Amino acid sequence: MSSRAAPKVAVLMGGLSAEREVSLVTGRACARALVEAGYDVVEVDCDLSLPVRLAEISPDLCFNALHGRWGEDGAVQGILEWMRIPYTHSGVLASALAMDKARAKEVFARAGLPVAQSVLAAREAAAIILLAPDLGVLAEGEPGRPRIQCPRDDRTDAQ
Repeated sequence: MSSRAAPKVAVLMGGLSAEREVSLVTGRACARALVEAGYDVVEVDCDLSLPVRLAEISPDLCFNALHGRWGEDGAVQGILEWMRIPYTHSGVLASALAMDKARAKEVFARAGLPVAQSVLAAREAAAIILLAPDLGVLAEGEPGRPRIQCPRDDRTDAQ
């Protein structure tokens, strides 16, 4: 074993999204694995005081185990960039784009990648489509074709 001190890793977990509980499970598992690998680990249950907590902890890097809005949409990545703390995960722009399914699909299509046919619908309309799948809204003339319904993000409205 080397005499160098192990890097201090802040494992970011929990957070503000609807996926908080699964993020806590993910974060704890990642923290255990990092400890076993020899890192100095600090588990951080994230909230709006994250910048203050990180300033107090002064980590060498952050392992982002946050799920959903705020942790995967570029917001936390922006905080980490601003604080000049290296982190795991995509950067601010890629994260923000990935969370906006419709915009990400447009970018993929413009790059020449094949994309599935889809409809961006308000929450109320999506509920009707889900309850009456034989309407053929997503694939006209092909009732029974598999459909995936996912929210644009985890907000309660359909913005």
